[in-house]
Amino acid sequence: MILGSTGMPKEAVFVATCLVGALGTTVMALYANYPIAVAPGMGLNAYFAFTVVGTLGYSWQAALGAVFLSACLFLLTTALGLRSLLITGHPAGAAGRGHGRYRPLFWPSSGSAMPASSSIIPRHC
Repeated sequence: MILGSTGMPKEAVFVATCLVGALGTTVMALYANYPIAVAPGMGLNAYFAFTVVGTLGYSWQAALGAVFLSACLFLLTTALGLRSLLITGHPAGAAGRGHGRYRPLFWPSSGSAMPASSSIIPRHC
């Protein structure tokens, strides 16, 4: 019912979410031979509803257009083989190291995300 809070028809959103979740799980099980439920990916519904539509103020139609465009770009990069080049083109773990290196720079100094002891903050950044 999260997407219903954006102004989308609640009944249609409910049915579509159920159908897409079931279809995605079935495809993962039969085609990819990786039988996991794709329902955890539905957490993006909250981002869509509360951040893109709620906080940023875009209409749900514009936000769905952006979702469609990003899906088309993802499909295109996969079809052209660019996705595998991007994945294999950087050293293993580089993304995690980069995130870990810059994360302390953006923590608020008085926020609750900051560790209580400054002795555990990495000094190599």
